Amino acid sequence: MLVMGAGSKRGGGAVGGDAADARILDIPVAPGTQISQLNSDGSRITMVVRGPEGDEVILLDASKGTVLMRARLVPR
Repeated sequence: MLVMGAGSKRGGGAVGGDAADARILDIPVAPGTQISQLNSDGSRITMVVRGPEGDEVILLDASKGTVLMRARLVPR
Protein backbone atom coordinates (compact mmCIF):
# COMPACT_ATOMS: atom_id res chain seq x y z
CA MET A 1 0.00 0.00 0.00
CA LEU A 2 1.27 3.47 -0.86
CA VAL A 3 0.35 6.19 1.59
CA MET A 4 0.29 9.83 0.55
CA GLY A 5 -0.25 12.87 2.74
CA ALA A 6 -1.83 16.04 1.39
CA GLY A 7 -2.10 19.41 3.11
CA SER A 8 -5.51 20.81 3.91
CA LYS A 9 -6.89 24.33 3.88
CA ARG A 10 -8.47 25.84 6.98
CA GLY A 11 -10.38 29.07 6.92
CA GLY A 12 -8.82 30.22 3.65
CA GLY A 13 -5.32 30.05 5.11
CA ALA A 14 -2.21 28.64 3.54
CA VAL A 15 -1.92 24.97 2.65
CA GLY A 16 -0.76 22.57 5.40
CA GLY A 17 2.62 22.44 6.99
CA ASP A 18 1.43 21.03 10.32
CA ALA A 19 1.33 17.21 10.39
CA ALA A 20 -1.93 17.34 12.35
CA ASP A 21 -3.60 19.02 9.34
CA ALA A 22 -2.49 16.35 6.82
CA ARG A 23 -5.01 14.08 5.09
CA ILE A 24 -3.94 10.50 4.42
CA LEU A 25 -4.79 8.80 1.13
CA ASP A 26 -4.27 5.02 1.06
CA ILE A 27 -3.58 3.68 -2.43
CA PRO A 28 -3.77 -0.13 -2.49
CA VAL A 29 -0.99 -1.79 -4.51
CA ALA A 30 0.62 -5.24 -4.57
CA PRO A 31 3.47 -5.98 -2.14
CA GLY A 32 6.81 -5.02 -3.68
CA THR A 33 5.35 -2.19 -5.80
CA GLN A 34 7.62 0.84 -6.16
CA ILE A 35 7.09 4.37 -7.45
CA SER A 36 9.25 4.69 -10.57
CA GLN A 37 8.18 8.20 -11.58
CA LEU A 38 6.37 11.09 -9.90
CA ASN A 39 5.28 14.30 -11.66
CA SER A 40 3.08 17.20 -10.62
CA ASP A 41 1.21 19.89 -12.52
CA GLY A 42 -0.74 22.23 -10.29
CA SER A 43 -2.86 20.09 -8.00
CA ARG A 44 -2.52 16.99 -10.21
CA ILE A 45 0.06 14.34 -9.38
CA THR A 46 0.92 11.51 -11.74
CA MET A 47 2.65 8.43 -10.34
CA VAL A 48 4.03 5.58 -12.40
CA VAL A 49 4.32 2.47 -10.26
CA ARG A 50 6.04 -0.82 -11.09
CA GLY A 51 5.16 -4.00 -9.34
CA PRO A 52 4.86 -7.75 -9.62
CA GLU A 53 1.38 -7.39 -11.16
CA GLY A 54 2.59 -4.95 -13.84
CA ASP A 55 3.02 -1.22 -14.37
CA GLU A 56 0.31 1.29 -13.55
CA VAL A 57 -0.22 5.03 -13.92
CA ILE A 58 -2.12 6.65 -11.04
CA LEU A 59 -3.52 10.18 -11.41
CA LEU A 60 -4.21 12.03 -8.14
CA ASP A 61 -5.90 15.30 -7.24
CA ALA A 62 -3.75 16.61 -4.38
CA SER A 63 -6.18 19.40 -3.47
CA LYS A 64 -9.01 16.92 -2.88
CA GLY A 65 -6.90 13.97 -1.76
CA THR A 66 -8.50 11.63 -4.29
CA VAL A 67 -7.45 9.12 -6.93
CA LEU A 68 -8.84 10.35 -10.26
CA MET A 69 -7.76 7.43 -12.42
CA ARG A 70 -5.73 4.24 -12.45
CA ALA A 71 -4.47 2.94 -15.80
CA ARG A 72 -2.88 -0.50 -16.24
CA LEU A 73 -1.13 -1.87 -19.27
CA VAL A 74 -2.73 -5.22 -20.14
CA PRO A 75 -1.98 -7.70 -22.92
CA ARG A 76 -4.28 -7.67 -25.95
